[in-house]
Amino acid sequence: MKLFRINCMFRSYMTPVLLLTLLCNGSVSGWISFEDDVILSEKQGAALKEFKQRVLPLLHVEYMKDDIYLAKWLKAKKFHVDDAIQMLKNHLEWRKSTNFDNLGPNEFSDLEADYPIDVVGHDTRGRPLVQLPVAEWDLRLAAISGKTDRLILYMSKTFNDAWLKVRELQNVGKNVTRFQTIVTVGKISVAQQVNPSSFPFYLGVGLTYERNFPKMGDDIYLVDTAPIFQVVINLVKAVVAKDVGDSIHAFGRDRKAWVEQLKGRIALDQLTHYFGGTMVSKQ
Repeated sequence: MKLFRINCMFRSYMTPVLLLTLLCNGSVSGWISFEDDVILSEKQGAALKEFKQRVLPLLHVEYMKDDIYLAKWLKAKKFHVDDAIQMLKNHLEWRKSTNFDNLGPNEFSDLEADYPIDVVGHDTRGRPLVQLPVAEWDLRLAAISGKTDRLILYMSKTFNDAWLKVRELQNVGKNVTRFQTIVTVGKISVAQQVNPSSFPFYLGVGLTYERNFPKMGDDIYLVDTAPIFQVVINLVKAVVAKDVGDSIHAFGRDRKAWVEQLKGRIALDQLTHYFGGTMVSKQ
């Protein structure tokens, strides 16, 4: 049995977090495990080496040079090196066009009160949580005030912040490779959250998540979900890759039922008040 070692020497600490990876067969049902993300076959390891050599001259953000990060782009393209290179190039163009690397911590302070978002808490495996109370958002207002694109960028920064939290955990030796997302739909309104003016937001978020943060998040849980929101779920699933669509799990309005179903994955004390939890929200 051949061995392949992912080089995850994080430059800020210069300590290897990911140790030994082994060639194995089969897949793990349910969550994406730590091993799923760090185990590469000999052929995949060779693809990573080639990919890294070809893209390193293009990369100016330090963490993007880490093997664990680069491997995600390859996984998104099933280890087809040329396709992964093009995907990463498109991402770099997007970062440049949005001035993404110069967005400050208060860049979206004008949106935070009306569109609360939190990257706080952890699931039971220690992975950071992105918490999105969509029920609080007036997406129609964002559309008519010309803020939809800015709101999508706000979400993009949120995904990036979550990935940076993953990396911080890796740097202190935690076996964490992804973040989790949980969304509360609640008492949504057709006028505010499920209407043609809101659809570009949902599509934009789905596509930026797939194209710019591949394999960085794991499951997306929708809780307190009204039947009408299935329209949005179907819309997003129609435009994103199958693996992204399959990661979306919707739970109904029965709070007791979804709390019970998720209790082995996310404890209530890790959720903010928008979800009925006790974790302090920044909002």
